[in-house]
Amino acid sequence: MARTFVHEFLASNNLTKDDITHFIAHPGGKKVLMAYEAALRFDSSKTAISREVLRNHGNMSSPTILYVLKQFMESSPEPGEYGLMAALGPGFCGELLLLKWD
Repeated sequence: MARTFVHEFLASNNLTKDDITHFIAHPGGKKVLMAYEAALRFDSSKTAISREVLRNHGNMSSPTILYVLKQFMESSPEPGEYGLMAALGPGFCGELLLLKWD
């Protein structure tokens, strides 16, 4: 399900998962991050910051994604790089946001 959701979203923006340099994921838990990695065939390095935020702060519900985004922004992504921000909500809803650094 996540794979189709992400691929359709990226295709609507004329991109593929290979165009995504950064994955800014809401860390709902270790299993959620592992499921993202498996579904999207992402290396665990793409979820490293999400794991760090989860380890240091736990799952703080909706605001957790903003902590992950802040750390990504502090890592100084290169201009032109794309990021995909993903958050999950109650009742298994999902939101995606495409980011591009300038």
